Order: sequence, then structure tokens, then C-alpha cells
Amino acid sequence: MKIEKWFNELSENNLDHIVFVEKQHHCALCGSELKIHVKSYLENYTVQEEAECEKCQLKTRVKDHRMH
Repeated sequence: MKIEKWFNELSENNLDHIVFVEKQHHCALCGSELKIHVKSYLENYTVQEEAECEKCQLKTRVKDHRMH
């Protein structure tokens, strides 16, 4: 089975998507890759996403997502 890389058809040369992914996965202060933890809470159908930079010892994001 061939796996194809995702491509954003609405963005010329896919640059918007690449920039978005870089911002989501790297620390804004030092540029290190973030460590992302995901916790599932089935009792209220949510998933909590927590991103932290181990180098800066800083939590950069804590976000709750509703499951559909």
C-alpha cells in the first residue's frame, strides 16, 4: 500500500499548512520540538491535549477537545 503525503489544495505550494504544523509542534521561544500528551476523559467525551517544551520547562498549550 502506497502512503501519500497530505497536500492542502487551497494553499499554493502547501506553505500555509507547513507553517501551521511548525508552529504547533515547536516552541515559540527556543524552537525545540514540543512534547505532546493526550488524556482521554470518556465520562464527558473530551480529550485534553497538553504541549510542553522540555528545554524551557514551559507548558505552551493545554486544550480540551470535544469528541463527536
